Amino acid sequence: MECLEIIDCIDEGIENKRPFIYLKKQTEVRTVLDFDQIQGIVCDLGDKYILESGYPHELICPVDLSIHTPKFLFKPVGPIVFFSAKSYDTEIHVLEIVKLFNSIPSRNTTIYLSSNIFNKIKHFANDNINFNLYENSTALSVSASVIITHGYLARSVIRQKVPLVILGPYGLGGWITPENIKYLLKHNFSGRPGGNYEEVLPLEVFIDELVEINNCIHIQALLEENHKLQKQFLSKFPKTTIEEIIERLNSTFLRIQNTYERNSLRTYLTSNINIIENKGYLYAQRYVFKDLVFSLPINERKLITDLSFGLTCQELQKKHDMESEELWELLKYLYTKKVIYFK
Repeated sequence: MECLEIIDCIDEGIENKRPFIYLKKQTEVRTVLDFDQIQGIVCDLGDKYILESGYPHELICPVDLSIHTPKFLFKPVGPIVFFSAKSYDTEIHVLEIVKLFNSIPSRNTTIYLSSNIFNKIKHFANDNINFNLYENSTALSVSASVIITHGYLARSVIRQKVPLVILGPYGLGGWITPENIKYLLKHNFSGRPGGNYEEVLPLEVFIDELVEINNCIHIQALLEENHKLQKQFLSKFPKTTIEEIIERLNSTFLRIQNTYERNSLRTYLTSNINIIENKGYLYAQRYVFKDLVFSLPINERKLITDLSFGLTCQELQKKHDMESEELWELLKYLYTKKVIYFK
């Protein structure tokens, strides 16, 4: 049997007719997800928006996406670099950075970005801006006196101990120091505390931040402390990799398809389902969208209850005296609608 396809563009996923794993890299996007074909979602551990998508939390798999990023090197006399992550940046945000860099022509400035964004914004850039186009960010080695970026890429910069300024979709988060790093970590480096989406980036404040970095005489100690505080913050999250998650999701999917192995799977109701009793029927309703997924006569209550207790599929079949195909027709429907999940 074939393994699940990995898709990192939700529009492509919605058009897909085959089961797949969604690799969600755009941390700032609020997305309503197509339930039927998605077998699980791999997202960044700082992605809060995915929890509002209506997708069951049990099938959302957070991982530290910042480990799949470039090698950053601190070079005090190097350029000011804005790094636009291919996976989640937009031309509108990059254009705001270009506007800032256009106003500081005396400095050596470089922007790393993908070619599709470059083609949309290149005509607005002054000659003082250097552009480096890339396709595979993990193959890059970037030397800079300051890195400007946002999102989970910021964690990679901090880990590699390079001065960092956050310019995100929610404004100027500023120079990362031990005083502000804890707050910005909690908000995944999206911009200014309390900032508005796509707010104007203030040139004067931005330049002041660059001057502070340049004049900092204890820069190495500050970078070490930033790294230490981030490490403490991340220690609260389970350590796992994209590869491990994909392997686990594939294993469950293949067991469901295997008529011999599937009987040992255990079923659980997903946390986004509310069971409502009304006029002799049980209704399954999703908490986020309030839509009704299915209804059953109230005398089927015991089956619904047992689905949440972690019984094996074989135990369910025997307990409710059902034919194997009859049970699995029901289970596959409930799983497709993400009413249940398997372990």
